[in-house]
Amino acid sequence: MKEEFIKGCLQNGFSQDKAEEVFGLIEKFADYGFNKSHSVAYSYVAYQLAYLKANYPLYFFASILSNELSSENTKVHCIQECKAYHLKILPPSVNHSHARFMVENGQIRYSLLAIKNVGYAGYKAIIEERQKGMFKDIYDFMMRMEHSHLSKKMLESLVDAGALDEFDMSRQTILKNLDAIRDYGHLKENLGIEEKPVLTIYKDNQEEKLMREKAVLGVYLSMHPLELKKQKINVAYVDVSRLDEYVQKTVNVVIQLQRVKNITDRKGQEMCFIEAMDETGSLDGVVFASRYKNIGMMLKKGNICLVQGKVDMKDKLSLIVDKARVIE
Repeated sequence: MKEEFIKGCLQNGFSQDKAEEVFGLIEKFADYGFNKSHSVAYSYVAYQLAYLKANYPLYFFASILSNELSSENTKVHCIQECKAYHLKILPPSVNHSHARFMVENGQIRYSLLAIKNVGYAGYKAIIEERQKGMFKDIYDFMMRMEHSHLSKKMLESLVDAGALDEFDMSRQTILKNLDAIRDYGHLKENLGIEEKPVLTIYKDNQEEKLMREKAVLGVYLSMHPLELKKQKINVAYVDVSRLDEYVQKTVNVVIQLQRVKNITDRKGQEMCFIEAMDETGSLDGVVFASRYKNIGMMLKKGNICLVQGKVDMKDKLSLIVDKARVIE
């Protein structure tokens, strides 16, 4: 279009230099700009989504989560948003979950297909069997699913996700006795043997349980590890989601470090920027050199820390870190 544009400019009385200058601006803008019809379409969709989120948040979030089954970042963000709207996400369940996240009694039920290692064939087998009647207990489930040949990996993922929690047996008890329970299902289905195996009972280690849950769901659903850590401290703290109420005030927060970026300031001293989160939201922070030399060794990715700092608001909310200690 350049030749045609410049020709039109000249015909309308503009100079060659001015025509080329203006076209240069248009060409540069084309790297990131888009036309009015595109803008209108985007804003129309944004308006519709905002309306649905404001008026039908349950169905809005259930739909967003269903459309992003494999995106861990989107699930984490949406579940944090759900908490801000006081909406509860129910755990996955072999008796109640579906392929999509579904609204159930004013809450959102987690999808079975959003569990790692649960494929469509396995999901369909569970749904078809469930239509004949709810699964009564872990033995009933294993017996009735015997013919479907669900893999051990899929069964372990269902356990770790909490999809069998309703059977009132700890996850570790099911995992440690999984072979015995599967053998019983096979024998009862094929030979009619009624005598259930004697199981060794195990207690769940809460931190391990949460880590295994996150591995198959992509999120901490039943509880965030930070909540366990918070039970071990006797200092008043503020949730990250409420920091906007404390601008220019000094607060304590309990956070898990997601990223630590070390840099050298103008004086040649080391400082760092941090990205962190708790179970309510995310936070950016800065540790200036005067403080970094005392607490820098504690600021490692993955560490859960009790941090004291001043809440700052310029372009966005941030924390100017003053003190920090790792919560063991």
